[in-house]
Amino acid sequence: MKSAKTRAYFLAAVAAILIVAAFIFAFWGSVPLIPPAQNPVANITHNEAAEKENATAGANEVPKALSFSNIVPYSEGHVYKLAWGDYDGDGLPDLAIANYNRDNYLFVNNGNGTFTRYPEFGSGYSVDIKWADFDKDGFQDVLVLRYNEPSSLYFNKGDGTFEEKKVFTEGHAKTMAVDDFNNDGYPDVFVGHDGENNYVYFNNQNRSFTEAKIENFASLHVTASDSCDLDNDGFKDIVVGTDFQQDYILINEGDGTFTPTPALGTGMHTRAIVCRDLDMDGKLDVIVGNDKEASNIDRNYIYFNNGNFNFTQSPQIGEYTTYAVDVADFNNDGLPDIAVGNYNQESYIYLNLGKGQFSEGAVLEKNYVRDIKAADIDNDNYPDVSAALDKNGVEIFMNEAGKS
Repeated sequence: MKSAKTRAYFLAAVAAILIVAAFIFAFWGSVPLIPPAQNPVANITHNEAAEKENATAGANEVPKALSFSNIVPYSEGHVYKLAWGDYDGDGLPDLAIANYNRDNYLFVNNGNGTFTRYPEFGSGYSVDIKWADFDKDGFQDVLVLRYNEPSSLYFNKGDGTFEEKKVFTEGHAKTMAVDDFNNDGYPDVFVGHDGENNYVYFNNQNRSFTEAKIENFASLHVTASDSCDLDNDGFKDIVVGTDFQQDYILINEGDGTFTPTPALGTGMHTRAIVCRDLDMDGKLDVIVGNDKEASNIDRNYIYFNNGNFNFTQSPQIGEYTTYAVDVADFNNDGLPDIAVGNYNQESYIYLNLGKGQFSEGAVLEKNYVRDIKAADIDNDNYPDVSAALDKNGVEIFMNEAGKS
């Protein structure tokens, strides 16, 4: 009897020990070996985990805001477009302006934050202006596009003077893109018109051009253009913006012809178009600046290039009365940023965070901006910003990032 009781007590004790052991195992098995305060994963929220993943994949943290100091080299006229080029070969960018119904000027960069103004490029209803070495003599020339008047190409003679030649068919020209469209080493010109035929002028390599009308691409209110090889086939395509119509890509077929292809939004009041590889994936993306004042549906878009002329629309760069866009690495972090120029509003710099994301990095003062261009005016490796002002001439915002 006693032995039976002993065995019963023994078995009960063993059972109790097993129950306690199971409880302890379950409890300690649920407790982390490293306290939460020391565990780098346990305290990360869902959003923080996503940010950590982005950081390890190459996306940057939100960069420090930029600051600018402004100078005003010219305070008159109705300046429509700006262009920077080194006309005298001194390594400093010089400024040419298209001044609507006023004189067009050359501003020579003195290298100390000042400019010397010369009335080099005629007058008239000038709507666009570009630098390029059209005759391949080693000197940058200036092309002035005019509305319903003859356009002029000013050949740089290399001695500080220019020789003017009238070019192109007169018409209601609004925009041009200068690039080598037939891969012969000489810059050609696309000219977009308001409600008329549109043309590519092929450079004959002797200071003359052959006019080629783009078929099936007329009667549009063309307002903006840029050139880039969107499909990586070795030939530059043309991206064209219109006023409250369809925006287009003119696909370069490589034989001197272009195929107009509707793309990049419709019904927008497009004022600016720029091509750049914003997400660094080897494919050129397209930035479209729209004038919201003309329509409540307009805002600015980035169209990320997926290949084969397919794009993903991304509304990251504001909703303004935008007339101008340009791209440069303003904070020198290796990623292209975006400058947005607005009419009778503040203008903005959007900094590239990586992985196709942008954040506001600077606000430029309110003014009547019709064009905005980036150039490293003082050669400090931090691009500065210049603005063409419809009522107040030209303003330059010097980037202070390289001064600190």
